[in-house]
Amino acid sequence: RMRGPVTDEDEAAGRVDILGVTVIGVAGQTDYDGTQAEFHAEVEIGTFVEAEWDPFVSTSETADSLSVEE
Repeated sequence: RMRGPVTDEDEAAGRVDILGVTVIGVAGQTDYDGTQAEFHAEVEIGTFVEAEWDPFVSTSETADSLSVEE
């Protein structure tokens, strides 16, 4: 699991950077609170997000879930 503020984002690529670490989410593979588009609509630089992988292999693997932290 990784949690922190977003330092960069690319909605078209399904990517958010958390503290400079690139995390990829893929619609249909990654669980979001809502849809991938809704997730990215909420995210901006500084928004805290949480990424999870199960099992964790590498941050270069597609995240199993991405969520905005309240």
